[in-house]
Amino acid sequence: MKRTTATGETLSNMIDSGFFIGKDFTYICDCILKILAALVPVHAKGYLHLGVSPDNIHVEHLGHARFMDSSSTFQIGVRSAAQSWVPSLRLGYSANELVAYSITKPTSLSHATDLYSVTAIFFKLLVGKAPTDEVVVSPSKWQLSNKTGYLAGEQNLLVKKTNGVLLKGLAISPHRRYQSIADMKAAIEELENLAK
Repeated sequence: MKRTTATGETLSNMIDSGFFIGKDFTYICDCILKILAALVPVHAKGYLHLGVSPDNIHVEHLGHARFMDSSSTFQIGVRSAAQSWVPSLRLGYSANELVAYSITKPTSLSHATDLYSVTAIFFKLLVGKAPTDEVVVSPSKWQLSNKTGYLAGEQNLLVKKTNGVLLKGLAISPHRRYQSIADMKAAIEELENLAK
């Protein structure tokens, strides 16, 4: 079902309609930076969003991105809330620690959990599909190159650093991922600058 509003549409609709086809790599980076900006107030208040996926992001011509549904937010460090909270999983976009979460045995959730989801969106924009368990476990099967896709003809350094961002952001262990929005933002900005 296509979800639209008078001023924009979901990122999922934009992807499905082919909106990003033909856009350059910096445009994709800018989209990710807008999603990170939308996460800043959530993390600043001590919460995790945990519902970061293309179908939950409203975009207005990439000028602004916002989350449409925040019902899956989780307050970091509040044990009593965890007892009544059940995660909303997003196939291909939820980190493994969120998938493994249960009320009886809560796992540790952190900013890295949301940043996994943002990286999964970056992967989807670049590769055309959300990452699967196989992608996360076997990165050698999907590593980007400068022969096709958004990185066609780009310098090897940009390709290597883009693969590095994806590898770090999609790491199985949350401790190996980006730990803050600022860290991931700096990495995406570096890619954007290399591509200019």
